[in-house]
Amino acid sequence: MSSGSKARRHRLRSLGLVLGSVLAVAGCGPKPESTKSPERPQAHAAPARPAAAEKTDAAPLPPGTPVSLDSELRRVQEVRELTAGAPVRGLRIAEADLLEHLKGSFAREVPPHALAGTEEMLRLLGVVPLDFDYEGTVLGLLKQQLAGLYDPRLNALFIRDHLEGAELEATLYHELVHALQDQTYHLDDFSAWKEDGTDRSSALSAVAEGDAMSAMYDSLFSLAAEQTGGAKRTALDLPTAQILVGFDAAADVAGDDGVPPIVRRSLIAPYRDGLLFVHALRRQGGWKLVNSAFEKPPASTEQVLHVERFLAREAPVLVDVVPPAGSGWQKVLSDVWGEQSVRLLFEEWQPRPEAATSAGGWGGDRIAVFSRGQERILTWHLVLDDEAAAARYLRAFAHDKAKPGDAYCTDRGALGPLVVVRRGAHLLALAGPRGAAAKGAPGRCDEGLAWARAELATSVR
Repeated sequence: MSSGSKARRHRLRSLGLVLGSVLAVAGCGPKPESTKSPERPQAHAAPARPAAAEKTDAAPLPPGTPVSLDSELRRVQEVRELTAGAPVRGLRIAEADLLEHLKGSFAREVPPHALAGTEEMLRLLGVVPLDFDYEGTVLGLLKQQLAGLYDPRLNALFIRDHLEGAELEATLYHELVHALQDQTYHLDDFSAWKEDGTDRSSALSAVAEGDAMSAMYDSLFSLAAEQTGGAKRTALDLPTAQILVGFDAAADVAGDDGVPPIVRRSLIAPYRDGLLFVHALRRQGGWKLVNSAFEKPPASTEQVLHVERFLAREAPVLVDVVPPAGSGWQKVLSDVWGEQSVRLLFEEWQPRPEAATSAGGWGGDRIAVFSRGQERILTWHLVLDDEAAAARYLRAFAHDKAKPGDAYCTDRGALGPLVVVRRGAHLLALAGPRGAAAKGAPGRCDEGLAWARAELATSVR
């Protein structure tokens, strides 16, 4: 689909689904292979930013032991070709204090209705249990996995107090790249929560994490060459297959921690997809082209997953919210989910390569959840690049168990039906209602199918 056709506003309303993301970074990844490093262009200097110094001087830190980051920051500046505009505060911090800091960040940055709406959307799609606690699940997973994080609000880097050796070095390099990003491009502007902003936020997260992963590997290679006298290498020497194996293995861990697989995969995705995106940019234009992704960020995860669409600045379709049938419904949350999150959903039902193919051809979407008393219902309108892509989406929603033609519905008992109807390059999905008897709303397959077909017939010309 052309950039111009994607910019047209579709007069179809739709409900919003959210997969919230937390910019909390662990210094981990597959071990790199070695080759020769290319020549490095001139470093890009950070613009003056008085706010960084103000944060350093004024904002209080959680309990911990201050540490110097000077030598690590010098190395990261060299390999990333950015110059720090201010010192970065470092703190060794106990696990309990780090987790408490994360809880505070959650409370500040993610509104309660966004958490409640996200939980309900995932329940209605049938990919988490009915008692799913989004915040508790994510914090529990981060408690296990998080080695350190950079907080742009404080211009401070926190490291778990038990880290040593290679794990410590990797974490420091990774988080210091975030510090350089913040001082140069203002990460706090990137990470601010916005209504209907999940797809764009996920794209920004992928840029930040991919950049930090790539420069982290460069820094580790630089340190190894310095210590051994060997040839310098860069992250671009890592085989793509090796990168994918490492991240996919982490995403596929089947633990007994009660974390739904889609949540685990959603926390891995910014690193996996972001690193591939940044490497594609580095191969075409070096760090200068990576910088352009901060100066004018990708508008969607589609642009991250398909770098040619980022370079063409192919804009997503703007899609309206579709309210459910019946009166009394109140919108809890709406969002643009994007191709990356669609792929994560399809991975519930399809192997990863097939899910990626199925999710391709995304043009735009709007997904939302509504409440009425104890009832909850979700609608989702998706606009695809063409009818072939829409047909792939429909087959994915049908779990490849049937050839659904232009519609699919399955009765899920207390969750209500899952209805998906296609008209040309448009899909309209309905999940629910669940809860009390759904008076006046489509509650059975025949009613849901009739409603979705009528909505598409009216809204799509």
